[in-house]
Amino acid sequence: MNNLLKHFYVNSTDITETARKAGIPYRTFATAALMDRYAGEEQMTDGEPLSLWDIIWKTRLALAGVEPCVHEVKDQFDVYWVELFSPVKGKPSPELVHVQVILDRKAKGGAKLLLTLKGEI
Repeated sequence: MNNLLKHFYVNSTDITETARKAGIPYRTFATAALMDRYAGEEQMTDGEPLSLWDIIWKTRLALAGVEPCVHEVKDQFDVYWVELFSPVKGKPSPELVHVQVILDRKAKGGAKLLLTLKGEI
């Protein structure tokens, strides 16, 4: 899993600043597929990608144990399965979003969080 995660980190977007605004203390990254689908230009409302913010906020609640989710521990990784409904521009109703959140507590330089779409890893 380590080599696969390295590939995803290299090809991911650093969203740490936005995650910290939501209260997530870890360096946070989102895969290109997640960013394309939920943080693209068409998702912007008043300059902010609302769907990405929804995903980050729900992740924060899951990490804090406030929001129910599936949580597994695999070696040095905590894996959370987060689900939420989020508005998507161009669609008449909110879309169900499935996100896999991988917390690597032993990453070089400190813990890292990776947000991926269901089925990417």
